[in-house]
Amino acid sequence: MTEPETLLRLGIEAAREENKEEARRFFRLLTREDPNNVQGWLWLAGVAENREERQDALEHVLALDPGNEMAQKGLKALGVQPAAAQPAVEPPPPAAAPASTPVDEDDPYGELDNLSDIMAADTAGPVRRSEPPRTDRDESADAGVAATSAAAAEAAARRLGAAPDVARAIAYWEQDRNIPAGLLVALVYVESRFDPQARGSAGEVGLGQVTWQALIDVRRWVDTRYPHDPNRLVEVDYNLWAASGYLALCYRWAVRDLAKGLHDPTLDPWYVALAYYNAGPGDLTRGRAYAERVWSLWRSL
Repeated sequence: MTEPETLLRLGIEAAREENKEEARRFFRLLTREDPNNVQGWLWLAGVAENREERQDALEHVLALDPGNEMAQKGLKALGVQPAAAQPAVEPPPPAAAPASTPVDEDDPYGELDNLSDIMAADTAGPVRRSEPPRTDRDESADAGVAATSAAAAEAAARRLGAAPDVARAIAYWEQDRNIPAGLLVALVYVESRFDPQARGSAGEVGLGQVTWQALIDVRRWVDTRYPHDPNRLVEVDYNLWAASGYLALCYRWAVRDLAKGLHDPTLDPWYVALAYYNAGPGDLTRGRAYAERVWSLWRSL
């Protein structure tokens, strides 16, 4: 099962890229797996396929968070009186409204059609959160867990024969990309046995056996912290930046394809990502044997 946080993040990314169809897939899957996820329902309302889906999503938001102003406003724009309406009181004189995009009086969906844009611009988050604010102790605990995971990954790499600088770099990029602890260790071992100078028969280079196309994809879809320079793939840090970035990108593709129902939904997205890393996006069949090798090694660390 895909983590709700991952589905929410990927859905938001798709919505911000104006890919509403893909965003709907993520938010529908999210609200099925986590029906109490207020943000999932609210974002689904913003990219809904029709009036019925939008109203249903907004009503779910209010059932979970009766005071949610955005959901109340959305239902009113649809001509629906929110069930959790506040008691009638004499309102104060209205303050001058900030400049906003006008809504077509003949289009009852006009205001809701911009819901994703409104939410994307709201960096404080579109809904009230019931959980208490994070404390310094929470942050320290997270840092401790991350440090423990990095130390475990570095130790695993050293046990398999990685040089100290390679082991440290793998642990760093694993943590930077939010890759499960030890998974990048297993991948690099299978790809190159931790040899930065390793070269494959199809032009793959270095620790993660990165191809020129993978390097292009990382810079296009993940980040541009390093320039495009295939000659640097023999460098430890450069290669692991690219390899970890491509694995993280494959994970995004895997989550997308699982949400579309293209693969067995019981498969772990990281397992599918390993297959894509080896055989290319979408190709679980040819990459499955590779995924099994890396997965089995990872589980044994």
